[in-house]
Amino acid sequence: MNSQQKQYITDYLNNIETLLYKDVPDSLEYGQYIDINSFIDYWIVYELTGNRDIRLPGSCYMYKDINKKLCAGPVWDFDLTTFMGGDSFILANYDPQPGSPDYETYGHGGLWFGKLFKDPKFKAKAKARWAELYTSGVFNTIPQFIDQEANLIKKSADFNWKPSGIWNSNMGTGTTGRNHDEELPWVDAVAKMKDNFNKRLARVNYLVQNL
Repeated sequence: MNSQQKQYITDYLNNIETLLYKDVPDSLEYGQYIDINSFIDYWIVYELTGNRDIRLPGSCYMYKDINKKLCAGPVWDFDLTTFMGGDSFILANYDPQPGSPDYETYGHGGLWFGKLFKDPKFKAKAKARWAELYTSGVFNTIPQFIDQEANLIKKSADFNWKPSGIWNSNMGTGTTGRNHDEELPWVDAVAKMKDNFNKRLARVNYLVQNL
């Protein structure tokens, strides 16, 4: 990236934030700069997985093609804080203010979703997209997909859990790691993932209905 390109994208992002940080952002304005549909789908992925690492700026990615709008993605960093559960949104209501620990420690003032959801048009579009996906049944296929992926890694995963494998004497306790699956037997970790997904799906659906 040369200096001219860097200045272009800097100005582009600053223009977005100028529009987002209004009292009530308007998608007719900031929508000239960002691909709103991509941001909504990105939001849905992180809410469904309960992945709090999306709050870390270093885990957020976006891309922009020539003469195209800024798009959210690719999704990233699904490890320690994924499927931790929780009864609230991860992003929709997350809007740390100057002086708060999150804002000052991690520079979270640059996260946009708390601003986007202040726009009634964005909120309505997000709810409509959720309803479209939820009623299509696509979310109900995810546990089966998890099983399919688990089957692909079964041979290696079984080997990892042999005495000569990678885990230590704490194996099987289910007490370590932020989401408590770090040292579960892998089949139990997969079962826990599916259970957490199903619970999170029901919870997010409730939250979206009341958004």
